[in-house]
Amino acid sequence: MRFFRKEAHSSNLWSDVRFVLAIIGLYTPCIARAELKSWSATPEVLTVGTTKDRRLLNLRPGLGLKWQSEVYFFEEISISLEAKLRADTRSKFVSTGKKYEFKSDHAFVQWQGNRASVGLGLQKYTWGDSAFFDGVDFLNPRDLTEPLYSDDEQIKIAVPSVNLQYLGDNTVFQTVITLKPSRSPLRSSFNGVAVEKAPARRWFRDSEFGLKAGGLLKNGWDINGYLLSYFERVPQFYLSGSPQTGFVLKVNEPRVFSMGLSATQSAGDFVFRSEFALHSNRALQDQGALLRSRSDQAVFHATLDATLLKDLITTFEVWQEHWFVSKSANFIPDSTLVGLRTQKPFWDGRFEPAAGVLLSPDRKEQWRYVRAQLKPYESLQLSAELHWAKTSTGRVLARRGLKNLIRSSISYQF
Repeated sequence: MRFFRKEAHSSNLWSDVRFVLAIIGLYTPCIARAELKSWSATPEVLTVGTTKDRRLLNLRPGLGLKWQSEVYFFEEISISLEAKLRADTRSKFVSTGKKYEFKSDHAFVQWQGNRASVGLGLQKYTWGDSAFFDGVDFLNPRDLTEPLYSDDEQIKIAVPSVNLQYLGDNTVFQTVITLKPSRSPLRSSFNGVAVEKAPARRWFRDSEFGLKAGGLLKNGWDINGYLLSYFERVPQFYLSGSPQTGFVLKVNEPRVFSMGLSATQSAGDFVFRSEFALHSNRALQDQGALLRSRSDQAVFHATLDATLLKDLITTFEVWQEHWFVSKSANFIPDSTLVGLRTQKPFWDGRFEPAAGVLLSPDRKEQWRYVRAQLKPYESLQLSAELHWAKTSTGRVLARRGLKNLIRSSISYQF
């Protein structure tokens, strides 16, 4: 019987090999005509620490290697790849538990027609204008193990998905279907309490989707509407168990339904952007919860970009949040933040300093940062950032895990 099973396994294996060889033979003429249009590799030396260290020698050194390429088979079909390899000498990555981590930022094949396009593979999406403030940019989960939580684009996790898009004269229609949703990496324990591993999501059955439709009106307004169905991106942890059986932290990640509207208008040196979103069935970010908690949420975010002097960009912003629950010691349902950011390039864009502040009207919450980027050569870039965060339990910035951070990097693009 064992011999029979072994023969059957070998036969199946040989069938698989012949199938792969047939596919390769079928597509060999296409591959032979492939042309590499662009590629780049960016090694990066990254250091991350806290402002409490006060000394650069206490920062956490690391090394990152980014690689990106695009291959065009025909005029309409292309393959885009971007990967990242990071190593850290003092800290383990949560997602792997090791001192090194490899992940793909995106890897997809795309067909591009005159007006329509179809993308299939690991992809990232940017919808709306207020990703950090719970707008409509929820098609990708976030990797909270990234060294700088404020850089939203870096912490997005690419998801296997289908991206269908149609561009009219002044309109856009886009449909995104996530084939298998990813979870944000979580630690195995918090403060000595184990975190119960959530069941893996299944292909197709746990699919997520997003619909976007909009266009440019005659009066200059760029209006877009959004509908999304996805699993909670910022999970709630609640305590379960007893002293006799032991306590565990369970993860509350319900399916959320969101509707949103964004509007943009330009007038001379001013650009106004706004976004409104209504979320249903979100996990309530109550840090003292003992049971699963869910609630609806409404958010509004508006910014005004002004070019006041030569290349000096100043941004004014306001953000409001409301959860449809009562106030508690561990959760404040209504929050308002106002901010000011400014940046200006010097030396033909080779040096660009920036600074910003975000605070609540009572000043009990503050987030300040300064950043400087220097490009002495076209391929060499040096950057440094300092972030200060002041918040407390139950407030909005505390729920986003902002910390005092120092981040610096040196990268060279080949």
